[in-house]
Amino acid sequence: MISQDSTPNNFVHFKKMTITALLITFSLLISSCGNDDTDQTQKVLDTSVAAHDICGVNIDDTAWQVFAGFCRRPSEEGPPTRTEFQIFADLPIISQWKESMAGNLPSVRIVNWLEVAFSDEDDRQSDAKRNLDRRNFSNSYRYSIAHYLEIDRLILKFRTDGHCCSFRDKINFWISPDALPDSLIVAFFPSKPEIRILDNFLYVDTGVLQAGNLNQLERQLAGMLFRSTMLLDGESPTVSEGEQAVANSVRMMMNEGLIDFIQDQPGTLFSPDHPKLGKVNIVPEFVFDHGRKAISLINFHLPKMLADEAVMQKNGRNLAKTLVASSSLRQGGYSMSSTIAGHLGRQRLRDTAGSPSAWLAAYQEAARLNASPAPEPYEVSTELYRCMPPFDDDVYDGIQEILSHIFPPNQ
Repeated sequence: MISQDSTPNNFVHFKKMTITALLITFSLLISSCGNDDTDQTQKVLDTSVAAHDICGVNIDDTAWQVFAGFCRRPSEEGPPTRTEFQIFADLPIISQWKESMAGNLPSVRIVNWLEVAFSDEDDRQSDAKRNLDRRNFSNSYRYSIAHYLEIDRLILKFRTDGHCCSFRDKINFWISPDALPDSLIVAFFPSKPEIRILDNFLYVDTGVLQAGNLNQLERQLAGMLFRSTMLLDGESPTVSEGEQAVANSVRMMMNEGLIDFIQDQPGTLFSPDHPKLGKVNIVPEFVFDHGRKAISLINFHLPKMLADEAVMQKNGRNLAKTLVASSSLRQGGYSMSSTIAGHLGRQRLRDTAGSPSAWLAAYQEAARLNASPAPEPYEVSTELYRCMPPFDDDVYDGIQEILSHIFPPNQ
């Protein structure tokens, strides 16, 4: 659902560009759609008012109100016209969202996919089979069509029930003040089942909103903004060599671990009726099992590499690839971050952001507070971080030595 940067993460796509002169509006809630005339769709736009700033967060639901207007239309009046779909596809907020997509998605495709979504069942099933994107977008659109009344209420609750301020509290805690944009805009409209970010704009698919919950959405938005502002950059460990591969593996574990902790990735839940997100089923014990596997793999392979520079140069990338392929790198990062927060507190975890050495040191300190040998994940009731073992001393010291000259403290 959530796209990605160069790291193997299923959650955010971030593309940096300058945004100029964009009108941010949201439509007044409307109770009926009238007829299939394009004038009716235009009325929705004409009744928009300036977006309110709530705790420094603006909500843009202009596109959603146009889409919901299509949904409210009485069936006897027929589906919306392609001209009306074109109005939706050319809205400023949709045009900006399209720029964040690779290749800048043509408006005509959105019009075609909307037409499929609002067509008769038989027509849309046969048509959707012809194109993967058409099927994915149309299925997502249909989910929002089926739940448009609930989505209306959820958007209103996000705006009025303290969620904007709670989201602001989260990002104020996790993100440095000088890294935060002056304003934030959260835009709701149907799209692919994902959330995207572009500068200070966060685009939320209304199907993601409906299938999840508002507290979960706050965490996801905070984690994505953290990704775009606070990560330590570097190349993928799977293309690095030797010590660089080891250092970038730790850097990536730190980055992904912090994001997934902010988002509470193992606690992510979606309604089973969503055509794509309903298949998401994260078992927390499995996550920590992979976390323990990451520690075990590094403890097993690294001593030989530390003892012989040639072996380090030869096997550094292979270790990184093994960690990535086994899902141990990302889930290991979450498990380690959870251990830091569980024993030493969220503030200590937050203060390690951007410093692989500090993050690793905090983990080693926290993991040493666990029982030895550490219990299996299935032997721990709720505080699963208590199953995480520390690195072997020689391995820990070796990693810190590598980090000290690849990611020095003053970097």
